[in-house]
Amino acid sequence: DAIASGDLTHQIGPSGPEETRQLARTFNRMAEQVRDMLARQEAFVADAAHELRSPLTSIRLRVEMIQQHGEEDPEIADRYLPMLLQDIDNLRRLIDHLLALSRLDQAEDSSRARVDLAPLLYELTDDMGSLFQAAGLSLRVDVPPHLSETIADPDAMRTVFRNLLDNALQYTPA
Repeated sequence: DAIASGDLTHQIGPSGPEETRQLARTFNRMAEQVRDMLARQEAFVADAAHELRSPLTSIRLRVEMIQQHGEEDPEIADRYLPMLLQDIDNLRRLIDHLLALSRLDQAEDSSRARVDLAPLLYELTDDMGSLFQAAGLSLRVDVPPHLSETIADPDAMRTVFRNLLDNALQYTPA
């Protein structure tokens, strides 16, 4: 009853026949695992909030700068809007990473399916091509229009490829 009421520190004293003692030990281990999982979840939420604060603060400061001085000095908007777009892209990337970590930590069963990766690669190239162009880079996909299908989680594969492209964008000189 104590555990059911939320006291996960409560332990059941193993007593009685061996089967009952084994059940009590198993129940205690399950309560400990739930407690550990909740602690990890709380730590994850705290880390995520901390990591999200910095880009949000940067976005807010730049928007305020444009609001306060943009009309009198149009160059401010020209200077800060690309930075805002980069901040937003960094924030999206951070959120993608946090969600991926969350899924890994929870050991979720992925929705695996047969996937042709070529259309996915072409789609990402179309989505991110303008970012590469703005950075003075060219991006092209050099695969046939269709590849052999593989069994994978399409969303996870999209995240993997997007992360690779984000890294290429971030670390490749013009």
